[in-house]
Amino acid sequence: VLSNNWIEFATCLSVVIGWMLGVFFGFKILLIKIEEIDKDDTDG
Repeated sequence: VLSNNWIEFATCLSVVIGWMLGVFFGFKILLIKIEEIDKDDTDG
């Protein structure tokens, strides 16, 4: 039987991991969009 403390820890950990992944992928997509804009600018 899992204790409530373990369940709370697992829940917090999953939330933190999900938040970090969201920030990481969001930042990655943002960088890709910025690179595309820079390419358009250089093409003139």
